[in-house]
Amino acid sequence: MRRLSRLSSIGLALATLALFATPASAQESEQVKIIFERPIPNVEGKSMVTAIVSYPPGGKSAAHHHAPSAFIYAYVLSGSIRSKVGNEPVKVYKAGESFYEEPGSHHTVARMQARKSLQV
Repeated sequence: MRRLSRLSSIGLALATLALFATPASAQESEQVKIIFERPIPNVEGKSMVTAIVSYPPGGKSAAHHHAPSAFIYAYVLSGSIRSKVGNEPVKVYKAGESFYEEPGSHHTVARMQARKSLQV
């Protein structure tokens, strides 16, 4: 499986978990595991969340919008991911590379690049 580490606000984490509850083939959709969650001391009601997003071979995420308050930072643990956010061109990120997404951004493509099992 490919896995992706994300840092976000709690609002995004909840929106992301709700997104995964949408109907999709278990073979195509990602799995999210929250591994760290702590309140931000000087920003009431906000938290920093780290999640591992795992994709099966050929897996992808449905198009989605991030919360207006969420700052997304992603680091590819292994494999590669094809990603498109907003009006930016499609990009491929490989193991060891990172990227960020602006608050409120529209993530239209998130797909495992290779057909074998990977970690992002």
